[in-house]
Amino acid sequence: MPVRAIKKSGSSFVGSFPSFKLGKTVRYESTLERDFFYFLEFDSAVSSYEAQPFSIQATLDDGKVHKYTPDLLIIQNDLPVIIEIKPSSYIKKVDTLRQIEIGSNWAAENNHRFLLITDNEIRQGTKLDEIALSLLSP
Repeated sequence: MPVRAIKKSGSSFVGSFPSFKLGKTVRYESTLERDFFYFLEFDSAVSSYEAQPFSIQATLDDGKVHKYTPDLLIIQNDLPVIIEIKPSSYIKKVDTLRQIEIGSNWAAENNHRFLLITDNEIRQGTKLDEIALSLLSP
């Protein structure tokens, strides 16, 4: 169950993804998140995944407490991985850098991995198209 409501804001594209692996629908906040769900569905190393799994509070160098909610928690080869999904154009933004810092620090302290996944990984090559075509085949 997501720790925060997934709702439309600004130019976001929200919706529900019907996960066969999980046997339920999973909410997403962007087409990048939705597209990444296809990879998770077909990755045999991934046993489960959850959107907006928990929130982390951390005090950073600016002395302020910041709250961060990862996009996903996946279990891959029995190891927990927290994932942040962003367009590559967001990588240098202050908010993204803050999320990466909080997420990677928390993961290191809590026996998790932290991964930043961008549109370059999700939409590069033909893998996503191949998955979509396999879903359309009888």
